[in-house]
Amino acid sequence: MKTTIYSISAIVTIAAILYMSDPVKPPQKTIITGVVTNPKSDSIIIFNQEHEFGNRVDYKNKFKISMDIDSADYFTFYDGNETSSMYINPGQNIDLTLDTEMFDETIKYNNSPESTFLAKKYLIQEKYVDVDMDSVFALPDSLYYEFFSNLEALFLKELNKLSNKEFIQLEKENIAQMISKADTWKLNWQKRMLRLSVLPEKGEPGIDFTYPDNNNNIVSLSDFKGKYVYVDIWATWCGPCVYEIPFLVDLENKYHDKNIVFLSVSVDKEKDIDKWKTMLNEKNMGGVQLFASGWDSQISNDYLLSVTGIPRFLLFDPDGNVIDLDADRPSSEKIHQIFNEIL
Repeated sequence: MKTTIYSISAIVTIAAILYMSDPVKPPQKTIITGVVTNPKSDSIIIFNQEHEFGNRVDYKNKFKISMDIDSADYFTFYDGNETSSMYINPGQNIDLTLDTEMFDETIKYNNSPESTFLAKKYLIQEKYVDVDMDSVFALPDSLYYEFFSNLEALFLKELNKLSNKEFIQLEKENIAQMISKADTWKLNWQKRMLRLSVLPEKGEPGIDFTYPDNNNNIVSLSDFKGKYVYVDIWATWCGPCVYEIPFLVDLENKYHDKNIVFLSVSVDKEKDIDKWKTMLNEKNMGGVQLFASGWDSQISNDYLLSVTGIPRFLLFDPDGNVIDLDADRPSSEKIHQIFNEIL
């Protein structure tokens, strides 16, 4: 009899817990439609850590993605080339438009104020944080912290236009977390600048290096005295490096008859030398191609790649002196302006 009473008691307890708990919400049909001008691929993917949804872009550059989700969450929109952050609520019907030629500046979300905020937040961050941060880090402490205080105010001004309290709270926490890193960022920048201070300055002789080229000829930087030299330090495993290759090829073709040498140095490991040679052919890479045999090579140590990372571009004058040890990338407009001035 006691066992029966215990069993009934347990059932009643479980029933009470289930009654008091929030019911599990079923997934709701959520629709994302849009038009992509100048599409870079034939499909669109929207994903996060738990879900991935996608569909093809049709001949009118339109797409429609149907999603079954049971809770609001952050997602990433991917067009095959670039990404944008979204915040999607179950049951929403969101329509977006974008032109991939100016992706971040043109993406518009209809019926998703949260995603619209995230797009604006990115543009603010791109304008104030992702451009010339060395100048910001070099500010006196009072002005440095004022910069981040003003940045936070810009974010919050846009955020407070929304009505979704849950999202507002999430973003306030995200913004506060970002701003709280200002101390660490400046300290790391100071350490980085201290290490970089040992590098040759503008007008000083560059540090020579010597490596075999793709035909096993031994080539040195100093072999090109009398010419400007634009050096690309890269690797086949480096996505941003590979991204720059078509721009580098175009740059070399544009200035091939000028007094400049395009010198690329791979820091791939020795075991990947065949992969390196294959990519040279596949990407139609011209110029002088050298193989430095790994991240621990002389050029990596001499030019502090562990601090700066790759791709890294260097520019030297005809005397072998430094013009810039952090030269603009081939994909930038500025490098064309610089070449037009010196060549």
